[in-house]
Amino acid sequence: MKKIVGLLSVVSLGAMLAACSTDPEQTVYDHFEAAVEEESVFAEQQSLLQEAEQQEQGWYEEVIELGMDEYDSIVSLTDQLLESVETRRELLEEEKKGIEAGYEEASKAEAEFESIDNEETRNLANDVQEAMDNRYESYTTLNGLYAESLDLDEQLYQLLGQEDLDVSELEDQIEQVNSKYQEITDATEQFNSLTDTYNQTKRTFYESADLDVTFN
Repeated sequence: MKKIVGLLSVVSLGAMLAACSTDPEQTVYDHFEAAVEEESVFAEQQSLLQEAEQQEQGWYEEVIELGMDEYDSIVSLTDQLLESVETRRELLEEEKKGIEAGYEEASKAEAEFESIDNEETRNLANDVQEAMDNRYESYTTLNGLYAESLDLDEQLYQLLGQEDLDVSELEDQIEQVNSKYQEITDATEQFNSLTDTYNQTKRTFYESADLDVTFN
């Protein structure tokens, strides 16, 4: 048992020495790229959300085409629509967790910035931090808008399932839904733009730090 403990102690000491010899630029890079891995769930949830949205659109169009003499079919479809909204809420929450985990991981790099000797490279690291903060703030806004749109969609589907449907109330709800979707479109464009800025800023930092990185 003592030999095993001794071996582990040697290995641990070696790992500590290796960590101490790692330059800050490499450590910053490691945090940034670990953040990318943490965010991998984001793309997965985005794909699933889009699939759910497309399916809902199909069901919604079916409901609109049905007459009240087919009320049972309307109720069945609106039930499916409401279930889909709940599914999207869950996917949105998982997406948010991925973004938050990535942001938290990338933020750990900031502790190394002052240890970077080259002033230009150090400033670029701070630029990456700023770009990351802006992107995260933009995502928070986008996530909130999408959550609001889910509530509006839910209200719309509930209206569609009413046997004594008020047409004016339905029209007002559709207008609110469309307005919110436009806000989401605008927020998505901003988020994508800030993501491009974030990625380009990281690339510039990697190049300045002379890191052996291959870009796609």
